[in-house]
Amino acid sequence: MKDSLSPPLPASAPRSHPDEGRCHGYLLVALAFVIYLGLLSYRLGEREFWIDEQITVGHLGEDTIHFDAFHPPGYYHALLVWRGLFGESDAALRAFSVLCAMIAALFVWLLARQLLPQPYEVLGLWVFVLSPVGLLYFRMARYFSLTAVVALFAAWAAVVAKRQGKPGYVLIALATLHMMWTDFVPLVLMPLLYLWLLPTAWRRGRERYWWLASAAAPLALGVWQAERMLAQARMVASIPAPHPALKQVLLSLALPFYSAVVGETTDFWRLRIVLPVLVAGIALGGVGLTAAIRNRPCRSPDLRWLSVLAWPLAVIVAAAVVAVISSEPWPRVVSLCLYALPFFLFWVVLGVVRLKRWGWALLAVLLCGQLYGVSNYLARRQFLNPGYNIPWREVNALIQERGHPGDTAVACFDSTPGRYWIGPVHFHDLVEDRLPPKIPGVRDFPTGDAVWVIDRDRGSGIAREQTARLIEWLRARTVREEVYQILPYSAVERHWRSRLGGHEVPAAAVRIWRFEGAASR
Repeated sequence: MKDSLSPPLPASAPRSHPDEGRCHGYLLVALAFVIYLGLLSYRLGEREFWIDEQITVGHLGEDTIHFDAFHPPGYYHALLVWRGLFGESDAALRAFSVLCAMIAALFVWLLARQLLPQPYEVLGLWVFVLSPVGLLYFRMARYFSLTAVVALFAAWAAVVAKRQGKPGYVLIALATLHMMWTDFVPLVLMPLLYLWLLPTAWRRGRERYWWLASAAAPLALGVWQAERMLAQARMVASIPAPHPALKQVLLSLALPFYSAVVGETTDFWRLRIVLPVLVAGIALGGVGLTAAIRNRPCRSPDLRWLSVLAWPLAVIVAAAVVAVISSEPWPRVVSLCLYALPFFLFWVVLGVVRLKRWGWALLAVLLCGQLYGVSNYLARRQFLNPGYNIPWREVNALIQERGHPGDTAVACFDSTPGRYWIGPVHFHDLVEDRLPPKIPGVRDFPTGDAVWVIDRDRGSGIAREQTARLIEWLRARTVREEVYQILPYSAVERHWRSRLGGHEVPAAAVRIWRFEGAASR
């Protein structure tokens, strides 16, 4: 009777299955990986190797592969095995870097799952995938993407050991750290991870001894790298710099953060070694900061807005500072700030908008706009920049036709002239004692050799001055000069690339000087 008189229960609202949101997250992750693979593979073999990639490929042909402070151990051996399996074309060798970049993206997502709440773990992956500087360096036939894999794997193992209390991962993280024999990464990341793992390792006997035993290696490496950096600083200080010392210091401080987010670089080329790893830090740290701001109650709404706006404003300020220090014209400064605007809007939306359906739609629009910016960036910087468009295939064909194994090549384009032996096809061995005495720290050429100078007909500052000195020295000591002009593209391609890129596409001039002992060749 009681049941018949009781009011009917209200109909419960339909609830979504708890796994539905997780399924949508996995779909977004899969879409991010597909888009990332497409961006990394886009026109992968169209652009020829630039000088550093040429050196990397040249090392593969040596009988003994050098191990130095710029490559993780085993990099050349892994690339040598890859070349044996997939060939030695430009696209095939770059595909190894693409594979490593995909693995790096996987560890970014695993780190995001450990550090960030939903749905920010997916957004952290998307920020990493759409980083222009990551796309630039992870496509090269060089060690950048493999370095990112090693660094991210070590960081992931350290996070698992710290957050989940799994002591075995301390040993995995420490062992992985010793593979990071690169220029700047060990000096920055290794001490930080060691200090972060110290409390976890110290509470456990076995990990404590492993921590103490393995701490000597990064300490010695840090001292060695610091000594090398001081030597490089002394060398740079002895050369007339285009900017005052204070501007150089400010530029070096502003460049890493600015480059990792906006994707522009300057003459501080060695910082590119740490940039791919810094991309992951910006992606995870920026999304994590925004998540913390949104989930942390603030008494003042103005404080909340200022906290949210601090991140994108820092990007724009860094872009303007670097542009001004680099003596860029004001239109360039404005364009850089406008380029940073999508990041500004991205972080603002994450910080102040509740991610309802219209919020997700707005995020999708912003990400599509950023995807367009990335494609434009790839077109301008990766394929239309004359600095990376030296026609090495044509140069090598000319060397094979007219060169001799004892000849010496000097490549001069917007940087200090590089010193290379000429092999039958490739520049394959870096030497340090084959430039004329007018350039400090080098000795004379031996008689009987021919000297090749590959010059992009474009340059400025120290590089152009050194090239002029080299040409003057050669003309005073040689009996014959041959000049060949090699154009990187057809006339139609050069026209459109010049229009799209905003600058002319110069030819590569190959000049050959024959010494007196080599005149009869």
